[in-house]
Amino acid sequence: MCVLACTVVNNACQTIYFAREGVVDVTARSEADEPFGFDLHRVRFEQVNIRQNPLRAEPVAGGDGWCADSFSYQTTLLAPPAEVGDTVRDFQLQNCATEEFDSIHELAAEVDALWMIATAGWCPACRQYLPQVIESTANIPDSVLKTIFVLGENASYGQPTAAYCRQYAAQYGEDGSRFYIDHNGEGSFATTFRYIWPYVGDNGEFGLPWNAAIGGGTFRYEYGDGYQGNRGGIADAINRLLQ
Repeated sequence: MCVLACTVVNNACQTIYFAREGVVDVTARSEADEPFGFDLHRVRFEQVNIRQNPLRAEPVAGGDGWCADSFSYQTTLLAPPAEVGDTVRDFQLQNCATEEFDSIHELAAEVDALWMIATAGWCPACRQYLPQVIESTANIPDSVLKTIFVLGENASYGQPTAAYCRQYAAQYGEDGSRFYIDHNGEGSFATTFRYIWPYVGDNGEFGLPWNAAIGGGTFRYEYGDGYQGNRGGIADAINRLLQ
């Protein structure tokens, strides 16, 4: 087992230390999203530089060193979000009409496809796009295609409330039952993007409105806007899932 430590400046490792000797007791081994912990006993660290090709830790001449006689740590190891082609793990979003939290797996379990559209109250392109989606899905039974709109921010770029979300839905003639809130108080789409990776384009960016298609029953991430492996756009992806 390799044990590294570092000093952090501006959310980046500045000085890296490598444990040369000591004891590591793993107190909790975990799968994704479960606790993981360890205890360090009499561990001696020395400052190193990390080199590539081959990967190695080289001691820094005259570098710093320090000891951890006794140190305990516990965290939760988060599984990475699903990329296109992966199975999406279950998560919950707050419904704007009921204000209850609904399971994505339950929404997608009995349908052929789940279509997710990320939107925001300030987004002008969304104001043009959402009516098109609503019109194009009007004659498709909800038992075949589940379409949901995920609202990440209000018109002021802030956290939307359920009341605001219902008002937002009403602008499109909707009662809010297909609209969901995703904002954790610090950032928009925090839950969705923890489970579904949106930055699938070559430029590593995403824009609003953003579309994703998930296979019904399989929960497979079939389509994300910008992915170079897509055959056609979101409409083609949905049509393939409905065949």
